[in-house]
Amino acid sequence: MVLLVTLVVTLFLLLSPKTLGVSNNLCNSCHQGSYYQHLDILEGNSANQIPTTLNVSETKTASILIENRINNNKYATLSGVSVTLTSVYGHFVVNGPTYNTGDLPPGTKTATWQITGTSEGFDYLSIEATGYNSHKSIPFSDNYAPIPLIAVGQTTGAPPPPPTPTSPPPPAPASEPSSTSTPAPNSTPSPVSSTTPKPTSAPQNQEQLLISLLSPIGSEKWPSETTQNIKWNASGGTNPLNIAQEYSISGSSEQGMPIAASIPNNGSFTWTVSNVALTYQIRATVNDSANPPKTASTVNTVEIVEANPELPVIPIAAILLTTMVGVAVFFQRRMKLEAKKFPEQ
Repeated sequence: MVLLVTLVVTLFLLLSPKTLGVSNNLCNSCHQGSYYQHLDILEGNSANQIPTTLNVSETKTASILIENRINNNKYATLSGVSVTLTSVYGHFVVNGPTYNTGDLPPGTKTATWQITGTSEGFDYLSIEATGYNSHKSIPFSDNYAPIPLIAVGQTTGAPPPPPTPTSPPPPAPASEPSSTSTPAPNSTPSPVSSTTPKPTSAPQNQEQLLISLLSPIGSEKWPSETTQNIKWNASGGTNPLNIAQEYSISGSSEQGMPIAASIPNNGSFTWTVSNVALTYQIRATVNDSANPPKTASTVNTVEIVEANPELPVIPIAAILLTTMVGVAVFFQRRMKLEAKKFPEQ
């Protein structure tokens, strides 16, 4: 029965249109449909390896194809491409959740991870791919979630549905003021308890999860292609805490590009700054070890400036001209001195 339910859910997820997708064609804004480029996770490709069963403490390989799909050869390569795999319900861990592809020319590339079961239960994979085209620094991203369900250990019962965002409960209607009415006849007042009500006990060691960025703080100018320290302070929640960082062009609605994922809460991370001079948003996110985990994030901006601006042409020309005039004057005086020393006979 469990296998049958798993098969039905798997087929439903594979055929559901919400599990399929591709990045937006961001070239369209400049070229009005003449060019297109997409970063695409190839859902359902036969070369993908997606485990559907996993024992506790067992390690298996998960791999999936990504594609840089483009219809021209100019500015065709995507840079900084990375693919991140995570567990939705925390029943397995990923050894190195972010697979860094680097430059991705037109065509496909396989991203591979090792996943290990940690506790029994049904779980889902969630995969996100990001990258950017250095021409105008255009970011691309694609998501694939959920991937076929994974049964970890000796699972029983029906698998849970894929997670969906939960909307907050509607506010309770305000109580109307009661009108002055006389109590019903023969009604006896309720006895009042003489005991003092016990206060509700608050959960222990459950401080609010918080994170703040100490660098950048919003006014820095970092030279491009230099190494800078991103510093933060995270507290609260359930230890240990995991930190993730990403950056995006300030004012852009596109998803950010990863800087680091699942790093320890040690307060600092060294980042090699982008080579494109723009204003960026740096986002730091903290996840605790609760089940389900709590999350908090914060954002600051930083301006990336050219590290070695070119010298203006006019000062260089002036320096060369001055040097040439000085050399000419030197040789002219030298010739006059030689003429005085050795007059013609």
